[in-house]
Amino acid sequence: HAAMVSDGRMTATTQAELDSVEDELGFFTPILKAFLTEHGQEASNLGMQCFGGHGYIREWGMEQNVRDTRISTMYEGTTGIQALDLLGRKIILQGGKGLRDFMGRIFSYSKDKLIDE
Repeated sequence: HAAMVSDGRMTATTQAELDSVEDELGFFTPILKAFLTEHGQEASNLGMQCFGGHGYIREWGMEQNVRDTRISTMYEGTTGIQALDLLGRKIILQGGKGLRDFMGRIFSYSKDKLIDE
């Protein structure tokens, strides 16, 4: 969904459309960053477990994967800082607009699917 929204930056014909896309992407960014980096970290840790003690030596390269995924959780602000940014700037300061819009889309989609079945 976020990729589709991101495409809207290329197809927006008015400044209002572009602003709407940017607001929506601003809402999604910390959520996506947290989901992808935290799950990547967990996956690399589980991969290291497959190697046992050998996962910590450079010969297999797994230790580098673990380091790389760990640092990815810190780039552009730790997941915790991103969460505070989402709550503070993108939900509270905007009066909940981004969250309401997103929940409206979820409810609309769910209602349509419920009616179809």
